Amino acid sequence: MRILVTPTFERAVKKLHRPQKADPYVYKFRMVHQLCLLFYRLLEEGSLKLLTVGPHENFYRDLKRLEN
Repeated sequence: MRILVTPTFERAVKKLHRPQKADPYVYKFRMVHQLCLLFYRLLEEGSLKLLTVGPHENFYRDLKRLEN
């Protein structure tokens, strides 16, 4: 899988501090009229690690279980 980023995204990421780049992020989107979340982490330059995806309902509760 290739992940394409726009120059605007690259400039925004460059402005982040190193700890901010290491922190995980959540992307919200709709899939068949349901709000879903994608939890990901930026690794080295050009690397993205997808951690989990699922419906918004109980997402953060389930995510805490994955962290433990």
